[in-house]
Amino acid sequence: MNGANPDGLAKIFNPRGNPPAADPNDPNAAQMQRMQPTTAVVGTSMVFSTGAGVEKLKTASTEPRPDLTDALSAGGNAALRLVFVPSSLKNNPFIAAMLNGRGPGGAQPPFADPQWDAVTWMSISVSTPPKASGNCTIQCKDADSATAMSNLIIQKIQTGKTDATQRGNISPEDYDKLSVAMKPKVDGSQVVIAIDQDTMDNVIGPMMFKATQHNQHTETTTPQQAAPPDNNGM
Repeated sequence: MNGANPDGLAKIFNPRGNPPAADPNDPNAAQMQRMQPTTAVVGTSMVFSTGAGVEKLKTASTEPRPDLTDALSAGGNAALRLVFVPSSLKNNPFIAAMLNGRGPGGAQPPFADPQWDAVTWMSISVSTPPKASGNCTIQCKDADSATAMSNLIIQKIQTGKTDATQRGNISPEDYDKLSVAMKPKVDGSQVVIAIDQDTMDNVIGPMMFKATQHNQHTETTTPQQAAPPDNNGM
């Protein structure tokens, strides 16, 4: 954090930088700023939203949300807990606007597969060393929908191998190891992907190291455009 602004919202890291203050002489500047993505701290929560979204979150909602309570509880005491409600994100105009900026046709919106329609919430939690671990829990409406979601994840992992390995950041052998570690398990109406300390140390850690080395090697060996010869001024 780098301090707090006058209204009490502490500005924090934003990859694109938080927008500058609105120009008081521009009648449209205030509205444009309200629609710019920004990061802020509201109470004890870190928020990434539009300016209008941040303002809305400054007023606590009285709507009961047992789904969010259950999702946060699934993360236990992990250092990092992320909660998603697919039904809220699937048709979110803010996310759609970001995807449309990726080029012609945009990109497939998140949670577009029909299996996500039967998901109540999704929780991702990460624990730090000395007992590092990761957990993803997907709460479905029933056991059948949990099985369907598990099958979808397995299919996505299998079909993603070609694209991932062709980029050169991961070998086919390492991808197979990761696939085994990421294999989902169905527990009643939940789909769980759990990564323990051993997997962190012996699978994910070495893979990240190899990927870093590959990227560094690619950067140093990429041919540079040769400067045009001066031909002694001719």
